[in-house]
This record gives sequence, structure tokens and C-alpha cells, in this order.
Amino acid sequence: MPGTTRIHLHCLCWNEVRLLPHFFRCYDRWVDEYHVWDNGSIDGSLALLQDHPKVRLHRYEIDGDSVVDSERRMFDRIWQDSRGLADWVILVNIDEHLHHPDLVGHLEACAAEGVTALRAIGYEMLADAVPPADDPTPLFERITQGVRSSGLDRLCIFSPSALTATRFSPGQHHAWPEGHVVWPLSPEVLLLRFRLLGDDYLIERTQELAGGLRPGDLEHGWAEHLQWTPEQLLQHSAELRARILTVPGLGELADLAPQAWRGDEKIVDESGLLDVEWYLSTYADVLARQMDPLTHFCFHGWQEGRQPNPYFDTQWYARTYADEIAEGQNPLVHYIRRGERENAWPSPHFDPEWYRDRHALPEDESPLRHYLLRRFEGEVSPVPNFDPAEYLAEHPNLAGQSQDLYLHALRPAEAAAPAGNAAAPPDLATVLALAGGDLGAGVWPATVSWPDLSAVLRRFLPWLPFDEAWYLETYPDVAEAVAAGQLVSAHAHFIEHGFFENRHPTRPSGLP
Repeated sequence: MPGTTRIHLHCLCWNEVRLLPHFFRCYDRWVDEYHVWDNGSIDGSLALLQDHPKVRLHRYEIDGDSVVDSERRMFDRIWQDSRGLADWVILVNIDEHLHHPDLVGHLEACAAEGVTALRAIGYEMLADAVPPADDPTPLFERITQGVRSSGLDRLCIFSPSALTATRFSPGQHHAWPEGHVVWPLSPEVLLLRFRLLGDDYLIERTQELAGGLRPGDLEHGWAEHLQWTPEQLLQHSAELRARILTVPGLGELADLAPQAWRGDEKIVDESGLLDVEWYLSTYADVLARQMDPLTHFCFHGWQEGRQPNPYFDTQWYARTYADEIAEGQNPLVHYIRRGERENAWPSPHFDPEWYRDRHALPEDESPLRHYLLRRFEGEVSPVPNFDPAEYLAEHPNLAGQSQDLYLHALRPAEAAAPAGNAAAPPDLATVLALAGGDLGAGVWPATVSWPDLSAVLRRFLPWLPFDEAWYLETYPDVAEAVAAGQLVSAHAHFIEHGFFENRHPTRPSGLP
């Protein structure tokens, strides 16, 4: 029951009679006042709202030519009425139910630690039908399966006295709050969205909302799903159901501590192997969309073959250890939990066993994390056949720069020769030396490691035919990185990454 910690909930409403009983069943145990802003409901919602003793009913009209923009502006201002009257504000939609085993106690602990804003851990919940309105079982107990949805990881609870602005994006999926903003170290509140409650409800509600769209809404990607046909909606529902899982903290896992709800996110975050700065500088689209790198990598990035740092090659690791990685498992999580302990290489450019022995690291210390923290110091090497001191002596212009010398050495277009002087392809002696042999001494290696072979290949790649314009047009992620100044050129990308990602340097024969 609400106590000394006063909580106000603000939300918008339009024809929500089917979910309002479940909404109140979720929030009545915490909320002191509901501030519901209705946009002319005609389905019986108003009667339910007027009968509830905690509801303060308000009327709002859509302003402008976009429902999406109008709702964003409403979400940015409606909560301000609670300044000085509530300790915390909950800002959700009626189909979004927050869950925590002791929300009031958690908020009191957050207040004691100086926390002023909380993000949710989002899930899209799935059921065969909307439960009956008179069913006394809360939805979080009745519906315990869903799909992880990082798009719902957003600002949902905050102190109205600490924040001066919320600054939501269209659709309220992201927020960039201003004022005295202090986040907790780890999110512990779940946001469960109950939208996929049977195909009939999904189609009916989508068509209902689509009927209220205005011309300006067509400009928002967020509104695209409201224009889907019933067939597209059913396909979307089927795709989500194929990925269904039991939501942590619900059902069978109800006893799981909230700190453990994040799963892969927590494992990756605590490993120190996600280089946030590198990730944002490498993947311009993530930076442009202001997405959280941790959330993006754990729920999108690894499946797209993106790397968490320059030395963990997600695709290479997944191919190399395919027999050991479970279907659907994040390769980096496998590396953290098992691979590194068994001296698995994260990529062709890092030898964890040699590195651990070279620096006498204890068993509980990650060699890769140790290197990532020191790679700009010019004193450590990721592989045994590279000497940073020797390389620095050969390239004195790099002295005093914050530079990963090994990665610099992998960029033959930048490191091989002075500008304007095209270096010759390597001769046999150079190739043999790169492979661990010695032509003069007659030493020929019996086997060649992948790191050595890739070093050899990179010495030849600059002389392959290359079509810069075609490469940029064909691979827009490269074009974006070049335009943003994150890559020297498309050719440099092909030499360092593209060839090993099976990208073509020129238009393949037979293509128009």
C-alpha cells in the first residue's frame, strides 16, 4: 500500500477499457494519485476512470498535424504538475506495467543513494488473448513469457523535483532528461508491455490507432507499424513468438534477484570487454540514434556481426568455435563464461594464453581486458610476434600519440610507405618472415597461424583491383564511417576488415 513515499502516475488514454482494469490492478498497490489525460474515449474508459477514487481525470486535445509529436509534447509536460507534491513520478502508457517485488522499498533505497531517475528493462509480453477484465490475477502473474525489447528500455520513474525536462523522443522510446539526473548503477525495474494479447486484439487495436493518425505521423518511423496490413501484423506476431522466453522475475524465475534480471547485459557490462567509446566511433548509426552501446550490442549488435572492441571479432569467433557455442548465444558471452578460461582466441589478433603467461596474470583476471586497458601505452602487444618498441622505433612520428601500435601496423595503406610513394609488394623473404620463417637461414614453418597468415594477406591486399565508388555505394556502413571521419577511406576498410568479412573490392562479374 502507498505510504510515506508519495508516487504519482501520469499517462495518456484513448479507448483503453479492455486494459484499464488490469492497469489499476498492477499500480494500485503503489500509486497515490493517477493523473490520466484522456483524448475523448468513447468505449467506456471514462466511466472506469471516473469511478476510481485515485484518478484525477484531465482532458487533452491533439495539437498540430502529428499524433506522435503531440503525445511526445504531452509526456514532456504532464508530469510537471507533480512537482512539490510527489516524491516520484511514474510515466507510462496504459499497456505498460512496471514490475518490481518491492518497488516502494527500491525507490526509498534509490532516494537514500541520491538516485533521481530510473530506466526500465523492457519486455514485449505475449499471450493468446486479453484476460477477462474481472480476472483478479495481475497480468505479471498470469502472463510470464515475452520477448526482450530494448526499445522499451527508457526513462519510466523519476523525481519530479530533480528533473527540469524529460526530452522524450517520438514514441517515448528514448529520453534525454535534464536537471539533477542521477541513474542507478544497474536497472532493476521491468517494463512489461501488454500489446500482443492475441492476434485479434493486436489487429483490432492497431487498426483503431491507425484510424487516428494524421498526415504528419507518416514522417515518423515509429508510426509505420500502425499502417501494417493484418497479414504483416500476424507475421510480426509469429516472429516474436518464435523467440519467446520466460521473463526474469516472473513465473518460474520470480525468486531471481532483480540485480540478475539483465542477463547478458550484466555479464558483458561487468566483463569490461565492451569498449563503449570505440563502439560508438566505429558504428555511426548507433551514435546517431543515441542508443546505449551495451543494450545495442547485447540485443542487436552481435547478431549483426558487430564487435564489442577491436580485438573481439564476433563473426570469426562464432565460426571458429561453432561447435561449442549454443544456438542463439552471444559469442562474447561464451568467451567471457568459458572461452577465455580455455585459452580460446577472441580474434586472429589476440593470443590470450601467451598474454597471460607474458604478464603473469592471475586466473581470475581477463587477459583481453588487461590489454584493452593498456593498448595505447605502447608497451604491450596482443601477439608474440609483434614488438611495440621496435615498431615505434621504425615509426618515430607516433611517439607521444595515443595510438594502438598493433592496429596501426595492420593498416598498410597508412603505415607501409610515405604518402605519394607506392611501396612494392612484399618479396619472398618478407612473406616468409611474416609467417614465422627465415629465408636466409632456410627456416620454413611447418604450419602458419591465422594471425601470421592474415598479416601476410594484408601485405598483398592493397594491390588487388579496387573500386572506391562502388564499394561505398554497396556498403553504406562504410560510407557513413568515411563521411564521419572514422575511416581514412573505403580502401583502408577493405584491407583491414572488408576482405575478411567476405566483402568484394569491385563489382563481381555477372552483376548489373
